[in-house]
Amino acid sequence: MSNTFESTHKILVVSIAYMGDVVLSTPVTRSLKKQFPSATIDLLVQPLAKDAAKHNPYVDHVLVYEREHAHENKATLQNFIHLLQSKNYDLALSLNDDLICAMLTGLSGARYRIGYENDSQTKFFTHTIKAQKKILHQTEKQLQILKPLGLIHQDSHIEFNISDNEMTNLYHKLDLTATESIVVLCPFSSHAHKNWTVDNWVSVIKHLTKRIKCILIGSEKELSAIQSMNTKADNVALIAAGKLTLGESAALIKSAQLFITVDTGPMHIAQAFDTPVIALMGPTHSRVWGPRNRQDIVIRSLRCPCAPCWQLYKNYHTVECLNHSCMTQITATEVIKASESILNTPLQLWA
Repeated sequence: MSNTFESTHKILVVSIAYMGDVVLSTPVTRSLKKQFPSATIDLLVQPLAKDAAKHNPYVDHVLVYEREHAHENKATLQNFIHLLQSKNYDLALSLNDDLICAMLTGLSGARYRIGYENDSQTKFFTHTIKAQKKILHQTEKQLQILKPLGLIHQDSHIEFNISDNEMTNLYHKLDLTATESIVVLCPFSSHAHKNWTVDNWVSVIKHLTKRIKCILIGSEKELSAIQSMNTKADNVALIAAGKLTLGESAALIKSAQLFITVDTGPMHIAQAFDTPVIALMGPTHSRVWGPRNRQDIVIRSLRCPCAPCWQLYKNYHTVECLNHSCMTQITATEVIKASESILNTPLQLWA
């Protein structure tokens, strides 16, 4: 490591992104804590990622940037910048190739500021890196930000702390026992393009509940849609959506024999545990965002040339997908077959 950074005692990591991105930032904070064991690490996130940040074992304090309020109210933004600068950070890192992240990193006033090199952001940093054009998993991409420090860490596994209280509360809220065998299903993402069809989910739920208890998770906003799905499945599943905290949901996933999900935050959380994952992926690239544990299975359509559009097209968010064929072409039979292959394998073989 360069002598320049040896006196680093206070570190700010900026990740104004979705919950999943913040979960995937664990390897960066772990590497920083390993290199600077006595340093304080603060993680700056937006409100929807606050709970995920609090479960990062290497973060000392979580700061929340109310993006909408700050942009609407100049005084609010000024007060927040004053708060950052008052902490006298030695080092600040922007984990996202994003102008807002770059600005907050720069305005933190840290002595050394590291971020991605491009025309609109470079002025905010003292050290920059070039964004990799090759396909890397998001954890590996985020680790690139440590290069100016001379740190090349290959350990990209995810960690997510669960408290004893969260595990206890989970069993109490859902009236479960620690010995029960369960499959957890997460059918919805905040991005509709990532979702699978309700009819296919119903088929999978009906099949699996013949042999094991199925539990549906999701946010409170998704509760109505999940209740409707369960009704179509003759109410055979247990609904946990809207009942659990993020930590309790993580505890549920950790306790499961299998987790079936679309590409969403809980999929990334599951990477911290030994629970086998079946991930249904379409518009996002499995090599960038997918699960990577040995027992995990990614199911995607091989008959959709426009997928993964989120990697193929720079302006994917401006193009309306008319049929979501990359997801609709995934069949219930494929998912059931993958589920059976995992459930029929003794868990100790996955260890």
